[in-house]
Amino acid sequence: MLKLERAARSSAALWSRGPAIAPLTLSVGAGGRLAIIVSDAALTRALARLCDGRDKPTSGRVTLAGEPLHRLSKRAQRLKTLSRRTVRRSGDGRAKDEGDRIGRVLAQTGAELVILDDPLAGHDDASRGKARERIAQALARGGPAVVLVTTHPDDALVLAAGEGGQIAVIEDGRLLQVGPAVDLLRRPETLAAARLLANPGLNVIEVEATGDRFRLTDGSTLEPPAAVRQAGPGRYSIAFRAEHITRRRTSEAALRFAVRVEDTTATGAKRVARLGFAGAHWSMIVDGDDPAPGLVINAFVEPDAILVFDAEGRRLPA
Repeated sequence: MLKLERAARSSAALWSRGPAIAPLTLSVGAGGRLAIIVSDAALTRALARLCDGRDKPTSGRVTLAGEPLHRLSKRAQRLKTLSRRTVRRSGDGRAKDEGDRIGRVLAQTGAELVILDDPLAGHDDASRGKARERIAQALARGGPAVVLVTTHPDDALVLAAGEGGQIAVIEDGRLLQVGPAVDLLRRPETLAAARLLANPGLNVIEVEATGDRFRLTDGSTLEPPAAVRQAGPGRYSIAFRAEHITRRRTSEAALRFAVRVEDTTATGAKRVARLGFAGAHWSMIVDGDDPAPGLVINAFVEPDAILVFDAEGRRLPA
């Protein structure tokens, strides 16, 4: 189906002199799902234009069923692109929201491939969440191959949730990692990839390993995970996702942090507490009542949820 084979674009060649794209190799098969998470909004349009043939790569190839996209016969019938602007013009008047419009297009189109150019951009978290639910329902019914380009990791996770779904993570035009969603969430290869996959933001703190302890910026210490003990002394980043820190201790092995509650906000259907710890600002998905601002509470993280990265941002194996 769609293949990008070391496809690249220089910044001077892109539409509206957009960001450059380094040689990129990706593919999606018939009926497949590929979600591309990018580091900034300018890249979404640049990549969408590369994937649908509106922009020709300055090197490498982009093909659909083996045929170069810029020479594709009957391209308008075989390939469809939906952006926020075109989604609003689509549908038959019965659509309830953008998610429903996109779902109807996926169900009714005769195209082999649909490119979603960040169609939910600009929506608040609540409406974006509802739209995702409708898109997920449409995707579950099958249909054409779909490529989504977005800055929002939750959109990507919905698209790639099914069997065979893939996520690619691109920062500053360079591919960081590609694979099934579960693999990227559990084993991001770099700190940059882990940050782009996290919503709300990834919880990170810089530490220094000395002997058998981690020394934090505030002078406190923690016992390092086994991966760091094996790697030896040096500077590291420890990180974990907002859903992996909780007010309840779930095991004796859980790491305890005394954190100060800064505030609590709504992010779509989630309640997110902002926490302060040793000069870092973290996020925690709230389960139960909101903690009071200014309160110091104990928060816990299981060791297997902690990611450790070296000074160059490479993940250490567990």
